[in-house]
Amino acid sequence: MSYVRKGTSALLSTVLTLSVLAKEPDKTPSISDYVKTLKYAKIDASLKEEIRQILEKNKLPSTRPEFCPLNNTMTYKQTVDSLKSIVTVFQDDCFDGNQSLIDQILTSSNELEAQLNKLAEEQGKETKDVIPATEDVKIDGIPLTQLMNGMNTLFSNNKCTNLDKTPFLERSADVIQTFAQFGLYSPAGVSVAYGGLAVASILRFINGIFDKRFEFENETDIETFVKLNCAYYDVRNQVRALEMFDIDTDEHYKDKEVAKLLLDEVTKANKAFSEAKEKSLVELEKIKTTQVNNVDKETEKLISDIFEQIKNPIVDLPGKSATYQQAEVLGQLVFIRPMLEEVLTDYINESTGADKFLNILFKNKLAMLDDAQSLMEMTPKDFNSKFLNDISSSFNRVLGTIAKKRESTKKVFDETYTIDLGSEKLTVKEFNELLKSKELEKREKELTTALEKMTELNKRLDTIIAKKEYSSEDSKDGGLREIIKSLDIVKNHVYGKYGKQFIEKMRDLSESQNKNFDEKFDTFKERYFVNESGDIGNLSEDEKLNACVDASTGREIWVYSQKLSELGYDFLATNNDIFGDPDKNKDRKIIKSHNDSAVLARRIITAKNYMKMIANAESFGKTEVEIEGKNLSILEAKEEASTIRFYGKVMTINEAQKYLDKEFGQKGLKNDRIGQIMLEIMNNRERTILLQDFYKGNDCDTMTTITR
Repeated sequence: MSYVRKGTSALLSTVLTLSVLAKEPDKTPSISDYVKTLKYAKIDASLKEEIRQILEKNKLPSTRPEFCPLNNTMTYKQTVDSLKSIVTVFQDDCFDGNQSLIDQILTSSNELEAQLNKLAEEQGKETKDVIPATEDVKIDGIPLTQLMNGMNTLFSNNKCTNLDKTPFLERSADVIQTFAQFGLYSPAGVSVAYGGLAVASILRFINGIFDKRFEFENETDIETFVKLNCAYYDVRNQVRALEMFDIDTDEHYKDKEVAKLLLDEVTKANKAFSEAKEKSLVELEKIKTTQVNNVDKETEKLISDIFEQIKNPIVDLPGKSATYQQAEVLGQLVFIRPMLEEVLTDYINESTGADKFLNILFKNKLAMLDDAQSLMEMTPKDFNSKFLNDISSSFNRVLGTIAKKRESTKKVFDETYTIDLGSEKLTVKEFNELLKSKELEKREKELTTALEKMTELNKRLDTIIAKKEYSSEDSKDGGLREIIKSLDIVKNHVYGKYGKQFIEKMRDLSESQNKNFDEKFDTFKERYFVNESGDIGNLSEDEKLNACVDASTGREIWVYSQKLSELGYDFLATNNDIFGDPDKNKDRKIIKSHNDSAVLARRIITAKNYMKMIANAESFGKTEVEIEGKNLSILEAKEEASTIRFYGKVMTINEAQKYLDKEFGQKGLKNDRIGQIMLEIMNNRERTILLQDFYKGNDCDTMTTITR
């Protein structure tokens, strides 16, 4: 979809459907306002489309090659261990006694180790399947630059008596690969400048390692090359993320104008949503407290003060006799008696329940106030025993009942209190369910994601627009010239000598194992009289056990050959963006040929898989099947799946296989390309399944003759 920039006025009319935004200016939001926001708030469809279009127009690559170890805590721990191992090498005569350089490297290493440990602690065991954005994972670019430069000096000068090349390379590759994935910054906040310097230092060290010789004769060499290749891939993405090569155009300024307006909208939306989520709970708690406290509030207020005076028997006190206190109590009780009888109806009327006689007692005691003079003439002792103790207990019963009523009100508040939203009402219980709902979580995630993406885009556009050509000001390009130069040098290693050696080593190893599989399978069939359906001849128990071992071995060989060829394919897929015109470079021509063969082989394999899927669908009586995201009739699907397009050619599956054989090497010849081997290995897949079916069908996992 082409991106059409709306005018400012048109864009401003695109707003979030947030009810809270519609409230009157300067009016304090009510609980209804907050709940409406949480109940109905979402990004307007037109605004969502605006965001999608501008992000699509300015998108960055985000996928990682599958064979690179993902960025998790195990990677951090391994990197920390590798850092420590490398630093121990710095303790000898690597720098001819240059203590300041040693101190710089040790300090940088400690700083980076602390940052890695913090990342591991924060992220736990969560695995990331995308490149961490600059805003997500940050590493200080200054110590990283110092460390990488020091390590490069160490390796290039090669003066260390304790330097064991192979483990040093392996550990260095761990460190490089991990840090190449991160956003880079400096404490001063100049992310592009110091990120750029760190990128340049990483590239220098990668180049320094590539300048040494790779033999690919052992697994360590292969793994180290893969890690460095992954690091180079990540550095390329870091360079893109830092927008180092982007030149500002009118479109960037237009996009910035739109992006700023969109950011303002989603910022307001997130603020309103967050405020509603936080304050709605506070407001509801206030409402609950008020409702609970309002239960028999007047009754409690009337009797609580007098109860404090009469809850204990009256006795002589210093400066106040018992008789004086008796007069005070009677005076207050007589004064408030009419009000007491009005609010205490439930406690003094006739009752048929358990409180029947307590009510009678309370009523009788209040009636004694008709002759207050007689009560006054009692001795304090008689006054306490014949009147005060009972009426005090009755008041205490009232206060206890009020407390129970309030507790009951608190318990049923969520079910009984309703929030008026205008078109509907929600109980607090329903609102709490809304807060926990997946639907609300989804809308909130949509809002926060939009904010994160628009914030990142605005920063990226700011970075591009801020660049100035031929300015006396600091360009803050972080050594861009060196980055360009280093990228090209490393590219010459990957898209050149070592890339060619690596892909051909993977081809040779996978081809060798595939031939090994052919021999093992043919021997298996002949030795154990196995036909194409997997049936076996009349074998003794010992012969069957041997057959189980051979079937398992054959399957393992096929899987190994497939994984070796897949590593070669992944190398090509990872670096496909740098495999351009090979010009007259022999190594590049060979790599490009391998790459093209792998692309064609992958399309043939995909086509065959689709044809199997279509056949299965047809056997189940289905009339449609999905191909490349499109629902097609069986006939259309067969035509689509069996058509292979390659460099303008349109071929059937058989024609494509013949073309692959012709252009990229005949089976068994030295100039076979990796695509040819991929296809040969996949052609053995059904034979491997036959071995697997034999193994499982004969219960090979549990078979043994040792105990017999």
